Formats: sequence, structure tokens, C-alpha cells
Amino acid sequence: MDSRNTESDPSAFSICPKSASRRKFSDASVRGEYGLAIGEKLDFSTRKGTLFAVNLAQSESQISNGSQTYRLGPHFYAAIYGRISLIAEWVWYVFVSGYSALNTIGGPIERSGRLRYIDGCTDSLIIPPVLKGDPCLNVLYFPPGIQQTFHTHPSCRIGVVLSGKGTCHHHQSESPLIPGTHFMIPAHGLHRFSTGKNRLVVAAFHPDSDFGPEHDFHPMVNKTLVDGLSARHIPQIRTRVT
Repeated sequence: MDSRNTESDPSAFSICPKSASRRKFSDASVRGEYGLAIGEKLDFSTRKGTLFAVNLAQSESQISNGSQTYRLGPHFYAAIYGRISLIAEWVWYVFVSGYSALNTIGGPIERSGRLRYIDGCTDSLIIPPVLKGDPCLNVLYFPPGIQQTFHTHPSCRIGVVLSGKGTCHHHQSESPLIPGTHFMIPAHGLHRFSTGKNRLVVAAFHPDSDFGPEHDFHPMVNKTLVDGLSARHIPQIRTRVT
């Protein structure tokens, strides 16, 4: 098993083949570990946090949080909070120390994205942020024949290839992408993805977000009306954050 710490250098890309690995990361005030668990048990129970995971295997995997055990079916995904342990045949994961997600299991991964992205690609936000600014998990869909525009992100992106084939072009280099290839694109790292005759599906973890509910802006408060006026605009009745 490989165990390393990621860097903030925009050229410090990490792209790994389908092999067990466990690496540390720190970005956007978020710290944790990521990697690929293959036929093993991983223990994160020394501190509480959230495990984001996608099961790449054709069999079930198990995630325990100290009080309950969750079964993750083939091609299902999860975000589970607590003192985490993972029993996996083939699971990609990101563990975020100290972060408390809403326990979520979903799947299987759909064949197409729900949201338009760039250059003909689509995206689905499969684990949304609990609050604006929180981590989130996306699935990106690249049709055949895609040549993405070179771009950057303000924080790192940690991901894994779920299906298909493609190429990641980065820092005057390129890396082949096949199922199980997992990667970390550093903050501000210039990159793009491309495909040939095959489509490509990638899961991508974001350590932060500029989208999501806020205490004074969410559907429940927005659609609570007092004499026709939204509670969003009546600060004296809104619950104060303590």
C-alpha cells in the first residue's frame, strides 16, 4: 500500500493505477485521507469524520460508524459519519476528518448526468453539501470524442474512473484513464480530460462548495410566509444560530 501526503503545488498531480493506496490531503480547511481499498479492512476510528465512498466491485462492501453497519451494493455510493471502519473488495474513498455529513447511501450510479457542465460533458451532484461551503461528491460524464477546454479549480479534486476510457492532460504531460485509476488534481492545477471512441465516467470529490443551503436561505425558511412575506426577509422571527 502506498501512503503519501499531497502538496499544494499546482503541478503536484497524483494519478495512480488500479492498486491499493492510502494518501493524506489538506485543502480548503479540510484534512483527511483518500485512496483505493482492495480486499482489505481500513480503520479510521481513532477520530470521527465522514467517509465518502463509491463501491466499484460487483459485490457488497460494508461501512461501520461505531453504532451501525451499512451495506454498500455494487456501484452504490455513500457518505457516512462517525468512527469509521471499511471492509472492501474494491472501494474508492475519501475520509474527511471532523466533518459531519448527513448519512447517505444511494445508487447505483446512473448512466448519464442530470446537469449540463462544459464542452458536451454532464454532471450529477450525488452527495450535496449539507451547508454552503461543505464538501460534496459529483459524477462526471464524458461522451466519446470529447476534448475539454484546459481549466483549473480553486481547490483540489480527488477522483476515480468508474467506467470507460480517456486521458487526463496535465502539466505538459498526459495520463491514461481506465476503471480504477484514481487521482488528485491540486488546487489551480491546469488540466483537461479527453475521450476517443469510448465514453468516460468519473467520480469527483470537492473539499468545498460555493453552493448549498444557508441558515437564512433554504426552502423551508424561504417558503414560510407571514402575511405573504417570506421569513427570509423577517430576521426577528428566524431562529438564531448558537
